[in-house]
Amino acid sequence: MEKQALLVAPGNVYKTLQRGWYTPLSFSGFNVERMNRKLVDKNWSIQCLQDEKATKENVLQFFDKPALSRSREILFYYCGHGDFSSVDGQGESGSNIPDEFLVLYHQRLEFRAGNIGAAFRDFFLTDDELTGIVQDILNREVALTVILDCCHAAGMIDRAEQFIVGDAPMALFASSTEEERSFANSDTSFFTEALLMASGESTQLAGLRQKTQENLRRLLPRQESIILFNRTQNHKLNFI
Repeated sequence: MEKQALLVAPGNVYKTLQRGWYTPLSFSGFNVERMNRKLVDKNWSIQCLQDEKATKENVLQFFDKPALSRSREILFYYCGHGDFSSVDGQGESGSNIPDEFLVLYHQRLEFRAGNIGAAFRDFFLTDDELTGIVQDILNREVALTVILDCCHAAGMIDRAEQFIVGDAPMALFASSTEEERSFANSDTSFFTEALLMASGESTQLAGLRQKTQENLRRLLPRQESIILFNRTQNHKLNFI
C-alpha cells in the first residue's frame, strides 16, 4: 500500500463525554464520507474511525501497524473537537503551560463525567503524542499530510514550523490558529468545506492552499487557517 490515509471523526458520541461539555458534531460523518470519496479517486487506501471507533487506542494502532512502514505517503484527517488543559502539573513538561489535545472517544464511564485534566492524557491524543507521530513518520522519509479541522488546530503539533524545513515532505492543513476556535454550521465545518471546494479548483499543493484560504475567508472571514509546507512542494500534485 503506497498511500495510506486515516480519517477520524468522533461525531455524535461527544454527548456522552464530560457531562455533555462537547457538542455532538453530526456533520463530521458526512465530512469523512466526502473526504473518503476524494481520496479513493486518488488511489489512497483508507481507514475510517468514526463515533465509538474513534478512540486514542485505535488511532495509535493505525500508526503502529507494520504495513505503514511500506507506505510512500500517509495522510491523517481529523474532524472533531480540539481543546487544551492547563491543570496544575498537567501541562507540558509537568508545568501549567496548556497542552492541546484531540478529543477522542473513550469507554471509561468514571472519566466521562470527571475533571478533564484527569482524563486527557489517558484518553485524548495530546500535542506531544501527535508531534511524536509526525517525527517518527518523517524520520522514515515518508511523505505526510496532516489535516486538522478542530479548535486550536495549529497547536496540535508542537512548533510545526520545525518540520517544514529543507525538503521535509510534510504538509499541515490546520483549520484554526493555536489560540482560536474553528466553526461549523449544522451541515458541515467551514474549513473542510473550503478545502474540498479548493480540491476542484487547483491541481497543485500551492494552489490548494491559496484556494482553501480564499474559500474560507468567503465562508467565514473571522476564521484564520494555518497551512504550512516548504517551497519544494509548491508544485506537488494535490492529495485530494
